[in-house]
Amino acid sequence: MKTHPIFTNKLFLAIGVIALIFFAVLDARQYRQHRNIAVEINSLQQQQNSLQQQNNDLQNLVNNWQGDASNNAEKVARDQFGLQKPGETVYSFENQQPSSVVQAPAGETAAQAGQSDIQKWWDYFFKND
Repeated sequence: MKTHPIFTNKLFLAIGVIALIFFAVLDARQYRQHRNIAVEINSLQQQQNSLQQQNNDLQNLVNNWQGDASNNAEKVARDQFGLQKPGETVYSFENQQPSSVVQAPAGETAAQAGQSDIQKWWDYFFKND
């Protein structure tokens, strides 16, 4: 079997080796670029899932606020503006600081003011003063 003289030529062999190296480098670059794109796609999909979850949470919050809008508006009107419904009686309780001195109610002595209610009743029914 006789080979064609071009296949035995050293110049042809050198060009073939250079072409193989060139295509191997191109293929390696393309593989690396493909891998980087796949990593970026994965990162973007995770980001999309995270943003979708945040969007769902915010949508639920908006739905809750819309459902409670009348209650929230009424609460703001009552608390901040002091408004009331027609026919409604409003009671307001002020915080008072407890005093350190206990004052006896009218008709009680100072000794009776420190006693418990049970002791006062006992004294009322069973002691003759």
